[in-house]
Amino acid sequence: MRVRSPLNRILLMETTYLVTYDLRGCDETSADYADLITEIGAYANCRRIMLSTWLIVSEWTAKEILDDLARHIDRNDRCSYAPSASLPRGAT
Repeated sequence: MRVRSPLNRILLMETTYLVTYDLRGCDETSADYADLITEIGAYANCRRIMLSTWLIVSEWTAKEILDDLARHIDRNDRCSYAPSASLPRGAT
């Protein structure tokens, strides 16, 4: 189970994050992709909206999520995230 940051634990705030990634030198069927997808899927409230794009609703901060996912990303890979103001239709 993922542990919340102390500040979010007090405020009990959830934020929706848009997370995208590109694992360079790998195709979508590689073990590297599978590990990252498994890690993202471990968040209780997440949805894959495109091949390499996910929405994650979490009490974690953006930095905590990135640090968590960074364990599955090599130096030459790319991962970006941003708070999402609203969910796309049908993604709730």
